[in-house]
Amino acid sequence: MPHTLSPEELYQKYLDLQLRVTRFSSIEQELINTRDQLDHELVMHKRLLEFNAEALKLSSEKDFIHLVAESLIDVCESQIAYVSFINKRNTERFLVLEGVRKKDEPTVIDELEHSMAANSIQKGVEIVHLGEESNGIITSCMYSSIIHINAHMNIVIATAVSKEKAPLYPAIKDRSKILFSLFAQQVESILSNIIIAQQNREQMSTIANAQIELKKLSLIATKAKSGVIISDSMGRIEWVNNSFEQTTGFKLEEVIGKKPKEFLQSDLTSKEDKEKMASALAAKKSVELTVLNKSKSGQHYYNQLVITPVFDEEGNHINFIALQKDITAEENYKKELIQINSRFELITNGANIGMWEWDCVKNITVWNSVLHKFYGIKEEEDLNRNTVWYDSIHPDDKEDMEENMSLLSSGKKHVIEQNYRVIRQRFNNDIRYVKSLSQGIWDEGKKLVRIVGSSIDITEEKEYESRLIDKNTELEKINKELDQFIYSISHDLRSPLLSIKGLLTLIETSVDESESKLYHELIGKSVGRLDNTILEILAYSRNARVDIQRDAFNLKEIVEQLFEDLSFMAAEGEPIIVSDRTRIETLLKNLISNAIKYRKKNATDSLVHVKMKNEGASFMIEVIDNGEGISERNQKKVFDMFYRASSSSQGTGLGLAMCQEIVKKLKGEIKLTSQLGEGTTITLILPNNPLSA
Repeated sequence: MPHTLSPEELYQKYLDLQLRVTRFSSIEQELINTRDQLDHELVMHKRLLEFNAEALKLSSEKDFIHLVAESLIDVCESQIAYVSFINKRNTERFLVLEGVRKKDEPTVIDELEHSMAANSIQKGVEIVHLGEESNGIITSCMYSSIIHINAHMNIVIATAVSKEKAPLYPAIKDRSKILFSLFAQQVESILSNIIIAQQNREQMSTIANAQIELKKLSLIATKAKSGVIISDSMGRIEWVNNSFEQTTGFKLEEVIGKKPKEFLQSDLTSKEDKEKMASALAAKKSVELTVLNKSKSGQHYYNQLVITPVFDEEGNHINFIALQKDITAEENYKKELIQINSRFELITNGANIGMWEWDCVKNITVWNSVLHKFYGIKEEEDLNRNTVWYDSIHPDDKEDMEENMSLLSSGKKHVIEQNYRVIRQRFNNDIRYVKSLSQGIWDEGKKLVRIVGSSIDITEEKEYESRLIDKNTELEKINKELDQFIYSISHDLRSPLLSIKGLLTLIETSVDESESKLYHELIGKSVGRLDNTILEILAYSRNARVDIQRDAFNLKEIVEQLFEDLSFMAAEGEPIIVSDRTRIETLLKNLISNAIKYRKKNATDSLVHVKMKNEGASFMIEVIDNGEGISERNQKKVFDMFYRASSSSQGTGLGLAMCQEIVKKLKGEIKLTSQLGEGTTITLILPNNPLSA
């Protein structure tokens, strides 16, 4: 009969069964986790395959680098992608950063590159955990070593997670290295293929272009008007074109294997040219010169010759190519032109006309001897004449000159005629006036190639013209003053004379002695007014005619003498100045007398204050009063002859006009500031020792 299990045995069996179920569940969960992990890795590998498929469609390395940055985030399930591509050949760096706010980009780049530098690796992949305690944005990153695509190009890729987004992304672990390494290998392989394909396309394009250029060169060489000679490394002719045959008279079959010097050079070819050519050919260098050659018929011709050595890719000399052009007509024309220029030079030198020419293409300026003499430059001096001319133009005339030259260069004007000033630096900055004529010369394509012109020194004419203008201005001023003088004669002089005439009539009819005495006193005052007017007119006239006298004198003493014993006068310092004493005295006399004359009537605090200051090269005088003052409307008129600003004035109106003329004569400055009812300030600024220059 079957064995019956005891309760203890049954319980033990139950426990064993439970343990087996638990173990099976654990194994089942591990299998599920493994399946999920495999599914996840399959997804990531699928993403890697999708990256490969997209990358293979690209032909530009920059487009590929953008794809690498975008795909790196998907394949590695990371937040930040960093790709740095460097091309040493053109010193170009192309950097792409994905998954970072714009404002954080510089910081993230700095942190990644600092971490790479601190934990540099020669090969493979490195993971760096910075930790939450770091001060930066990144908490962990994984980056490759420098991937060298070729000798000139390399790339580095990296992925990272920030502290802020770390909870949202899986941690970067050693297991992540495998997929990241596969991705880096794919990047290296695909980028290498892209660059190789690009180089192949460039080479094919270069070959195609070279074939086209070769056809063109062959056509040019055959049809060119210049003679073409191709010789071997020893200088023996291999081929010549049709133009060579026409110029020299020799056919190709006649010259193959010969050296050009054996049949082209004549006894008239200069020894220097022969030696120069032989030396360049021996050194396998290019040479350019003009030689006198001889054709098959014995006719001499000038040959413009350019010989260039040709080398293969290994640097071996294989050929000479020579271009020759018959320039006999040009040389003959040049000789004739030299003769014409010599005769023209004699004419322009005799007439003192400066001639110049500017080659706009080569930026070369040529002057004749007159211009060299005018600017004080020797003909052999190595200077850019155009720069010398431009730098000498007076600053105030440069804008007009530049505008005119712009009109000439643009073709809006073909001829420019203008006057301007130059500062001759080699003649103590002497300023001269120049009359200039400039004409542009254009080529067939309407491009300006040369500007020719002439320059004539018209300083003496300008000075004469200026003197004439000054004389005319002076005559106009004299005429105006004469009109004013005639008016004054009819009014200011006639008025006291009429008063005298009336008073004499009264004296004749008067019998009272006291009345006669009064009339005599009034006559004396009228005569005094008349005399003062005449004296002021004479002083005004004398200022214009009498030369400036230079005296050294104490300005304070003059003021004190004019003020006499007036206690309200104040002066600052005792300046000794050098000027025209008589004119200074006349100035101060008029200004102080005006201040006293136009004081406020019935005022008890009238004041005239004189300030003086010696400033070395100049001295300043201020005459300040608290009198009637002058209205703003009348201030501009007070310096006119015979003008009276106040109705209470009994003067001639010549005082301030004469002061202004004296200041002009002394080459100084006079200023007036005034406020009606408050007073007037006259400021004089005069040169100290004006005749020392």
